[in-house]
Amino acid sequence: PPPPRVFLPSSPPPPLPSPLGTPPPPPSTGQFSESNPIVAHIRNDLGLIGMIAYKLIIVSIVMLIANIISIWKINTSRSLLHFGTLAVSGVVSYSILLMMSYQGWF
Repeated sequence: PPPPRVFLPSSPPPPLPSPLGTPPPPPSTGQFSESNPIVAHIRNDLGLIGMIAYKLIIVSIVMLIANIISIWKINTSRSLLHFGTLAVSGVVSYSILLMMSYQGWF
């Protein structure tokens, strides 16, 4: 019997649309596309200062929640902060890995 036929596309598939409805910029431009529509709105409207303020507000809210929890349950508060630190470290590490990969460092 003949070998099975493999069909390869003649051109790459079109890019997936971003949550904002516009296609992401091509990788060669050095720009990125934010997947969180709220953060993308803040970045597009308020720029870098808005992004910094947004991140500080989010971190402050988490710290406030941990402080309130620590009044009654110190171990729960400690666990919450440990988990948050690990989660944020993972996101930052992955972002650095993506940047290094994009820059061709490995």
